[in-house]
Amino acid sequence: TPLPGNAGCLSHTPQPACTTAPKLDGAQTIVVAPDGRSAFTAGDPNVDAFRRDPSSGALSLAARIKGCPDSFFSRACDRGPKALIKSPHGLAVSPDSREIYVTSSSFAETGVVAVIRRR
Repeated sequence: TPLPGNAGCLSHTPQPACTTAPKLDGAQTIVVAPDGRSAFTAGDPNVDAFRRDPSSGALSLAARIKGCPDSFFSRACDRGPKALIKSPHGLAVSPDSREIYVTSSSFAETGVVAVIRRR
């Protein structure tokens, strides 16, 4: 059963009975941290972190880890931390909820696993 009201849905565009979460477009996967307090989505080009209300399950956007859009023609992000997250599509969270593991790949590169430590 969906949560009542806007708590049961997040959408990048306004939708009836949804909370609008700008730039959520592209989310392909979601995982909930073992501690139940956070959830994470992966979608080209970002990883989004959400606070999760353990009693209701409702989500609210807490932070965005910016990656690089996967573009064969763009070399703007070939170096630096953003280069590790191109087209993120898989997520896992460590058992202690301190690290997030992100798989990503791009048109011209092999797969990458980036490890992000939570603060």
